[in-house]
Amino acid sequence: MSGENLRSRVGAAATRGLSRVFGPPEHVLSFVPVPSRPAWVPEGAKVDYLYWLTVLRRLQDEFDMEISNFLEIGANCAQDAWFIARQLSLDPKSIAVVEPVRTNAQMIRDNTDFLLFECVVSEEPDDVQLWVPAHDESAWGMASLGRRASGDADAFRPVTVASRSGTQIVDELGWPSLGLLKVDVEGFSATVLRSLGRRLEDARVVQIETERVAIWAEQETEDVVFEILKGRGFIMIDYQLANDGIQADSLWINSSHLQPRVFDRSTNMWKSFTGESESGT
Repeated sequence: MSGENLRSRVGAAATRGLSRVFGPPEHVLSFVPVPSRPAWVPEGAKVDYLYWLTVLRRLQDEFDMEISNFLEIGANCAQDAWFIARQLSLDPKSIAVVEPVRTNAQMIRDNTDFLLFECVVSEEPDDVQLWVPAHDESAWGMASLGRRASGDADAFRPVTVASRSGTQIVDELGWPSLGLLKVDVEGFSATVLRSLGRRLEDARVVQIETERVAIWAEQETEDVVFEILKGRGFIMIDYQLANDGIQADSLWINSSHLQPRVFDRSTNMWKSFTGESESGT
């Protein structure tokens, strides 16, 4: 089979798969076609663009949520930031990524124009220890503020990295609000959220990785993370548990950006609870 025919068949299969999620193919094709991964991202790095297509489509079509900027804490090689920037046609200066691992940060610096913070996000004002895989510092997003509490703990070694609070980063960005905040920090999501303080409430949408059980030393599990988000007015709209039964991704919307409404079949229009009608079908 020629390379061109193979690409056509793969593309057709992908479109059929996406149509099961989003509807007819012409709807799917409104998204910008992209390669499977940015050229600089190593093979083996996690790339899950079908998940992000689903998330972005839900935010746009179901919740009418406008995303004007993106802050990613725990960016790895910025492959998700790259994809989201392309899909939403965001200016590179509307994309900020936080990545403490030196080799990953250098890849981002060399290959993108994103705003880069080479540090961890924590509640500590000074440098901190980051546990990275001993054999390969980059290792595709496995670095953590805590030492592995089980499994291959000896396969990690500590390095010293800079630390900043989430509040400091958001203040420096100077954005009036946060469109989409993504947190993927291997066990220390609660630390990141607390470090944001009241600035967490500036976010419209939060996508966050959590763990049901602690696999890093001094880690707080997802019940703590969820209580923080609920306490700041966020509502979970999606939860996906990985096949390991431990890690999960969840999606949260700031309730202040949601207008409760009901569909009035007598007028074929949406109605808010205040009685105000909205056009629609």
